[in-house]
Amino acid sequence: MTAVTGALRPTSTAVADGDRLAAVAAPVRDPLWFVSRQLQTQGFLADDGGSPVAVSVAVTTAPLALDGRPLTGPVAPAVEAEPAVPRDRVDTATRVRWATELFRRVADAGVPAATVAALRSGLAGASPLRTVLAGSSVAPVAGLLPDPVALWTTWSAAVGADGSTGTLPALPGSGSSRAAIEPVVRAWVAWLSPRLGPVGGSRAPARWSGRGVGYAFGLTAGQVSLSAPDHDGGTVEWHTFDRSAATTAPAAAAPVTVRPSPVRYAGMPERGFWTMEDGAVDLGALATQDPARALLVAFANGYANDWFVVPVDLPDGLSAVASLQVTDTFGTVTTVAAAAALDGPHARFRLWELTAPPTANDAAVGARLLLPAAAPPLEGPAREDVLLGRDEMANLGWLVELTTTDEDGAPVDRYRRWLTLRTDDAATGATRPGPTAGGAAATRYYRLGTTLADFWYPLRAQQDGSLGLATVPAGATDVTDLGVVGSLVPHAAGTAVDDDAIPRTGARVMRVDRVAYTAAGRRVWSARRRAPGTGEASSGLRFDTVGEGRPTQNVVQNPGLTVADRTAGTRALVGAGRAAAAVVGWEVVGAKGGRATSVVEPATRTRDGWQLHVTASVARSGVAQRLAESVPAGAELSAWVYVLRGQVGLVGGRSVAGRPAAQSSGTGRWEHLTARASGAVGQVALVAEGGGAEFLVDRLTVRLDAQRPAG
Repeated sequence: MTAVTGALRPTSTAVADGDRLAAVAAPVRDPLWFVSRQLQTQGFLADDGGSPVAVSVAVTTAPLALDGRPLTGPVAPAVEAEPAVPRDRVDTATRVRWATELFRRVADAGVPAATVAALRSGLAGASPLRTVLAGSSVAPVAGLLPDPVALWTTWSAAVGADGSTGTLPALPGSGSSRAAIEPVVRAWVAWLSPRLGPVGGSRAPARWSGRGVGYAFGLTAGQVSLSAPDHDGGTVEWHTFDRSAATTAPAAAAPVTVRPSPVRYAGMPERGFWTMEDGAVDLGALATQDPARALLVAFANGYANDWFVVPVDLPDGLSAVASLQVTDTFGTVTTVAAAAALDGPHARFRLWELTAPPTANDAAVGARLLLPAAAPPLEGPAREDVLLGRDEMANLGWLVELTTTDEDGAPVDRYRRWLTLRTDDAATGATRPGPTAGGAAATRYYRLGTTLADFWYPLRAQQDGSLGLATVPAGATDVTDLGVVGSLVPHAAGTAVDDDAIPRTGARVMRVDRVAYTAAGRRVWSARRRAPGTGEASSGLRFDTVGEGRPTQNVVQNPGLTVADRTAGTRALVGAGRAAAAVVGWEVVGAKGGRATSVVEPATRTRDGWQLHVTASVARSGVAQRLAESVPAGAELSAWVYVLRGQVGLVGGRSVAGRPAAQSSGTGRWEHLTARASGAVGQVALVAEGGGAEFLVDRLTVRLDAQRPAG
């Protein structure tokens, strides 16, 4: 025979909400009728138990510390904030804001507007601010301002990082207002110092784990260690931490005596059905409830007689009840032990309670963690957004950079950029058919594989079980990522991600700006946040395809001079050797006894972009670029040059001292130099021939034989 247990619950036959409320309200007009009903139901009879009237409670609290220093504010900014941006990696938009802040302060100091304009012009002439990418949206503003990083470098060397010592250098354009401007400049130097990091420094927070793709940090509270080995960048709560055991508890504070009150919620009806209620009861609020509130209502209505609230004020930290004594209406004093202590080391999980690995003696049993209070931070749009996914068919992982920022600080939708710049139908491997010049069908070519989108980076399994960032061979992509590479996952040798950090669903990592208002004031920081991915990833690569011939990838880095050197100015080289040019990826080459210079200028052959202005005093001097991989004989070399004086040669080979493959034929016009390389090409150069020369370079191209598709 099977025993059936349960509870009898009435079912209302009311249909409308108004009928249901009238049924549970039980309105009456005679208060004495309530008294008689309580007598009939024995509501006035006392039992043998007393009701709690006073509770004496003593609490132990251990303050929180981070890296040995007391934690005085919210945890998130202290843990998640990125370090100061390295001085050599400040984008142009940030430089514009910093420079604007300087002149705003000068204007607020009462300096005449004409003097502010003269100061801005004078400083911009001495330390010009240039955009890095051609066509940047901040270019018109940048051209009117000085480079704040260059100004800070000069001024901080003279007056110190806090601006309080030494003598400030000359301020061009300040005139008679120097006395009013100098304290503003010193204060600006002190304001900017904590915002600049060392050259070559890391952008990752100190507690960010690149391999685990998450934050790993810990707090201490007395003898207890609170560890958060895998924080995803969301809200920091008590359940973020795991704690260790403690051998001794902190000294308990003096006991306080408080009056307990039954468990109630706002609008709760009286516990006895035949009890008169006041207007604070709100039955309408219970008509529709979400599951969490319904659970609270069911618990309070069913068990409020057995539960009491004992209010205790607690500071931030790890707190536990050291002693709890209850005095009832009969004067009996009862000592109540913690439920966690009664259950022993194998206690089950309890809400709001941190548990430790089972130990025989744990002085922190029943501890509650109270973190410093702070309003939820406001979060801006993602400045960088990447996906980490698995490709089980290819036995690879993929780093997919959806959104990054360019060198000038503008957001870049990498997918749309790739769609705009690609030359091959990488999604299908097919090329658009078309007749040849004579009307015959186009020649078909075998291709080993299609190209890879420039924002997809492979992660290959390594011997230690991690996924390492692999190198994409030359020609594997038909779009360059120069100037738009992300920083969430460093593109450096040895970069690896733990295998378990990328589940089957993938992971999405974003870099966002946050602001929070705390008791100490406003806090602004850049944080990283991890979220679930979108499933497995597939690059769409296809192999062993047949299609038409197509132009192969240009293997020159920065071929159109689209990425300049912001702080280059004029780059010069005296004598034989090599030096960095005014654009990324290029070099100035010089011959013995000569001088060569390079200056980046706005393009004149096209509507936007840059061009390189080269001056060479002797033959065999000019500009050159080393190729990442040597190109075999038959490669197509081409360059756009505008010769102002002299003659220019296009040289391709293993050195720049070889015979030119093509030479300019005149001056005063743009000329397209083209040639086929007779041997292997490891570097390519544009140099003066026969003597000195002055010329402009707009674009350089090195391609494999266009009639032999890559692969």
